[in-house]
Amino acid sequence: MDRSIFHVETYYPALRAACRKAQESVWLMAYVMSGNMRRRADPLWVLLKILEIKCKQGIDVRIILDSPKPGRQNFHANRVFCRRLYDFGIPFALPGRFMTSHAKCALIDKSTFFCGSHNLTKHSLFNPYDCTIETDSQEVITSFIDYFSTVWSSREMTKYPPSKLDFERIYP
Repeated sequence: MDRSIFHVETYYPALRAACRKAQESVWLMAYVMSGNMRRRADPLWVLLKILEIKCKQGIDVRIILDSPKPGRQNFHANRVFCRRLYDFGIPFALPGRFMTSHAKCALIDKSTFFCGSHNLTKHSLFNPYDCTIETDSQEVITSFIDYFSTVWSSREMTKYPPSKLDFERIYP
């Protein structure tokens, strides 16, 4: 029987715990990522540190992050976070110029799937008006694997492995 959990303020602890337990993969899609990287207690710093460790362990970590146009609300936050992902050695991909990635999903070990309205920002992770569903439904997970794989391998996506970051090309 499939297990599903409705998260409001429990999303961040659940995502953090799932990422810590990851043995195979952590795939994330985010519209915006933002945090105070000077504070070791910031939830995004903690999450990136976990993902950095997972990358070093050989876990398949991938992040698809929106690539907004200049002047958009998430432009500067994502610009900074592209640099942070590079600093932490985390592979990421950005959609092409005319595409937006508004999805907010996480798949851990192809067995635990989160999808909802939480952005990866401190404000959103603790916002009582954002919500996310966690499920182990294989039907849903299989659909997301197909979707994520298609998006990740799309010609419209520009992938940035940790060793290949041309920051000026990402955000001139």
